[in-house]
Amino acid sequence: MCQADPQEPVKVEKWDGAAVRNALDDEIRQILTKEYKYEENFQLPDGRLFISLLAVGAAGWALLWDWWHPFPASREVLVLCVVSYFLLMGALTLYTKFIEKGVFVVAKKKDEVGLEPAKVFKARSQLERFDDIYKLELSMHTEGDKSKKSARVCLEKSIASWFDSEGTLRKDLLRKDVDKLHRSVQDASSKKS
Repeated sequence: MCQADPQEPVKVEKWDGAAVRNALDDEIRQILTKEYKYEENFQLPDGRLFISLLAVGAAGWALLWDWWHPFPASREVLVLCVVSYFLLMGALTLYTKFIEKGVFVVAKKKDEVGLEPAKVFKARSQLERFDDIYKLELSMHTEGDKSKKSARVCLEKSIASWFDSEGTLRKDLLRKDVDKLHRSVQDASSKKS
């Protein structure tokens, strides 16, 4: 079903859980957007970047204000900027925990004819610290569906299934599992409707 472009192999330190998860997430993103040719939606990361931009802006303003008006005169502005920075960092933490919820890609499959609404796929992953089980959830719903019903399928597999002993990602094995998951979520969605 999917044809992969010959790319440089992805090699990670196999004992670094964050690097392993990022490599898997990036490859799954490539499969959905490049191979399936789905359009990626950037609203979730844009929200995170906007909150971060506001926080950095508050820190930058505090720095500039202190440069123009040395410390005793800038006390109120510094306090306001420091408090707003910490509030924005708290908002960012809540955003990633309750809004993003581990979703690393949102991709739309548009109807070629344009008669039906787009199908929206969300991929979410989890890899606990000191654990080798990678949990991948793929969900699909119809864009504009007011009921917000979505079909979800999950895959839990050891990372050793996709990485060789040198830490090189076996893209062909990962692609097979993602293809199965993709077919399963479409089947589950058609059964619900």
